[in-house]
Parts: sequence; structure tokens; C-alpha cells
Amino acid sequence: MSKLAWGSDDTAVTIDNFTMGEVTRGLETSGGLPGFRADTVQLHEDGSVRMIEIGGRWSGSDGEGGTIPFYSTIIFFKPTSSSTVRITFTFIQDYHAQLAADVKSITGSIRIIEP
Repeated sequence: MSKLAWGSDDTAVTIDNFTMGEVTRGLETSGGLPGFRADTVQLHEDGSVRMIEIGGRWSGSDGEGGTIPFYSTIIFFKPTSSSTVRITFTFIQDYHAQLAADVKSITGSIRIIEP
């Protein structure tokens, strides 16, 4: 599963260590993903884009009283000073080793192109 969200009027969010910590704490609290525990919390920067990457395991309901273990990687970046993009990749935890390189490749391909 993947999800892309674009906040077109978001000047308050900065891509820095403070925001990275706040988002991670939010994901790990009771209001975040059920049982989420981050094992990856990184700030990436190359010439064209600065990104926050947060990854971790959590469990979702299977609808029958059991749980399904998931792994999510969440990427934040600002394509403009007034907007923020959030990309979430979620898959069954058993496939983390197989899909991690693909997620890393997608994340590494993100570039901001100036008009």
C-alpha cells in the first residue's frame, strides 16, 4: 500500500531534526499507528531536496480479533516553501527485506525541479 499527501498551504512545517522528532513521537503515541516503533529516523539532504525518513513496525487488525504485522516508511519533503509532501509505503512486515531496496530507490529518485 502507498499513499501520497500534498499540503499546498503548509508554511509552518520545516524539514529539520525538531520536526523529525515531533513526527516520530506522534507516530509512536497512542494516537499514531498502533504499536508503531521507529527503527529508522533520518534526515536526508542532497542538492535538490531535503527529506525526513521514518520507518518502523506496527500491527493492524485483521478484522477477526487478530493482528497483522506491518512495516511503514514515511517520507516528508517540501517541494516549495509553502507546501509539504508526505509519501507512505506500507507492506506486510514479512516483505520488508525484499522491498526495502525498492523503497530506498524510490526515495533516492525524488528531485525538486525548478521551473
